[in-house]
Amino acid sequence: MRNLSEEANAYQNVCNHVVIVDDVWFKYEEEYVLKRISLKIEKRDIHIVMGPNGSGKSTLLKILAGILKPQKGRVYLCDRDIDVLARRDLTKYLGYVHQNPWFYIFNPTIYEEVAFTLRNLGIDENTISKNILEVATELDIVDLLDRSPFTLSEGEARRVVITSAVAHKPLLLLMDEPTAGLDYNLKKRFVDIIKKLNTVFGTAIIIATHDTDILTMIDNAKLVIINKGEIVYRGEVKDALNNPKIFTNNNLSAPVEVEIASRLGISWRELINFNGLLFEVAKLRGSLCR
Repeated sequence: MRNLSEEANAYQNVCNHVVIVDDVWFKYEEEYVLKRISLKIEKRDIHIVMGPNGSGKSTLLKILAGILKPQKGRVYLCDRDIDVLARRDLTKYLGYVHQNPWFYIFNPTIYEEVAFTLRNLGIDENTISKNILEVATELDIVDLLDRSPFTLSEGEARRVVITSAVAHKPLLLLMDEPTAGLDYNLKKRFVDIIKKLNTVFGTAIIIATHDTDILTMIDNAKLVIINKGEIVYRGEVKDALNNPKIFTNNNLSAPVEVEIASRLGISWRELINFNGLLFEVAKLRGSLCR
C-alpha cells in the first residue's frame, strides 16, 4: 500500500490548478466587502493573504471553503466550479482551520478528533490509523493522541486542529489567523509545520492574517494584500520585505525585524540570521544546564 505522501502526490496530479478565483465580488448587506478578486493557486503554492481588520480576507477564505457564495464571479477548485461540488467533494479537496482552535474540537480524545473527517469520508479503520500516525508524527502530536482536548495548551490545540484538517490529505489547506495569540517561538514552530506540510505532503496553503511577523520566517511564499475589499498588492514576500512602504501604505505594520534592521542600517536578513544564532545558543545553553 502507498504511504500518505505518495497518495497525496497521485491525487494532486488530477488537477491542472488547485484554485482559480475569477472576478469574485461579495457583500453581506449593501456594500461589497470583496471586489474584483482574481487569484490562481498552483500545486505546492503558499499564499499569505494580508490586510487590516475588516479588509475581507476572512470572507475570501470562507468563499474558498464553500461556506459563502459570491454574488458575482466564479471559484474553481481542482478545475471544477465550486458551486457544483458536493459537500463530500469539498471536504475531500479542502482542509479549513478556523482562527479559534477550540471552535471545532468536540471529540473525547485527540485521536477521535483527527479520525472524525476520515470516517465521514468512508475511509477504513486500518488506513485511518496509518494516516493519523503518519501525520501526527510529522506534526509532533503522537504523544497527545490519547489525551482529552481540554488538557491542551493553545499551541498544542493549534497543532491538533491542523492535523485534523490535513489527515485526509486535501489539495488545499485554508488557515484563518493561525498565529493569533502565539509568541515568537510558537510562531516559528507553526511556520516549520507549514513548510513541512508543503514540502512533505505537497499541500497548497493559503493563510489569511494581519500578523506580518511571520513573513520573515516564510519569505519564499507569495503575498496578496487586500485593502477595502480589493487586491492592492500581489508578489513575492521577499520583494515586499525589501519595500516596507507596501505595508505602511495599507494600514499594516512592517515586520519587527524589518523595522529594527532599517533603523540599524542593515539588511533584515542579517538580523534574522543573528536572531537564529541567538536562539540556537539559548537552546544549547538550556541543554547543557539540565
